[in-house]
Amino acid sequence: MSTIVIGYDGSKGASEALQIGVAEAERRGDDVLVVQSWTEPAFGVVPIGVGWFDPSEIAEVVGSELRQTVADLSEEHRGVAFALDLVAGRADREILDAADRTDASLIVVGSRGRGGFAGLLLGSVSHDVVAYARVPVIVARSIPVEASDVLVGFDGTPEGRRALSWAAAEARSRGVPLHGLMAWGHHEPQGLQGPEQGPIAGYSTEQAVDIGQRIASEVLGPTADLEVRVEAPCDLPARALVDRSDRASLLVICPREESRHHHLRPSSASLQVLHHAACPVAIVPPPTEQGAER
Repeated sequence: MSTIVIGYDGSKGASEALQIGVAEAERRGDDVLVVQSWTEPAFGVVPIGVGWFDPSEIAEVVGSELRQTVADLSEEHRGVAFALDLVAGRADREILDAADRTDASLIVVGSRGRGGFAGLLLGSVSHDVVAYARVPVIVARSIPVEASDVLVGFDGTPEGRRALSWAAAEARSRGVPLHGLMAWGHHEPQGLQGPEQGPIAGYSTEQAVDIGQRIASEVLGPTADLEVRVEAPCDLPARALVDRSDRASLLVICPREESRHHHLRPSSASLQVLHHAACPVAIVPPPTEQGAER
């Protein structure tokens, strides 16, 4: 049995993370560990105008709220084993450390915590957890009302194939169709191993769909138990995924990034998806990525 680590700070985004993380735990039969740092939400607890406060009192208030939240969840989801971890430290590091310590299979965080600026669509904690995590991370958002399928961006690269495989497992566990999207451009058409140098005269959407279906067949094998639809638009990958995210229950990507300063540096395309997707986003680490020093 594995553990799902959920980052929590009392915000709306954290509540969405709890809902999604617990639903994942029920499907997988996993345990849940809820992690909260009492130092980071302190300004949301201390009354305005108070110049001094006792840290132990703040920890007790935050801890009491967290224990009640977990108790309520335990009552609603009796088949899931819950644990909580109230810590004093940077939230991103504590979440990642908890995932390493428990050998977690998944991390779930909100898109933005209570400490972020109102206009931010992706908070710094979520960004850093994605950058350093050794396991898949779901950045939680409200699931669109008309959501059904699991949407995945893929191609023929090892990263694209890994995303496709992980997304298929999610679609099967949820009992929903898998919508695979392989975007391409005239100057970088797709081949069975990924983007190819171009331009290649005559490359068409029909060819791209055929290649996408062949990749899906290689990766997924027989899919009698799973409805799979492959789409291959001539478009920027991030834009194509974001445009279709309002009909997905989950969007899955496996970024093909360069390692910099010992961690995964999110590309502009990945950040666009993380910032603007209308549904929860799962980021699956590249197959060769072993995590990093923090």
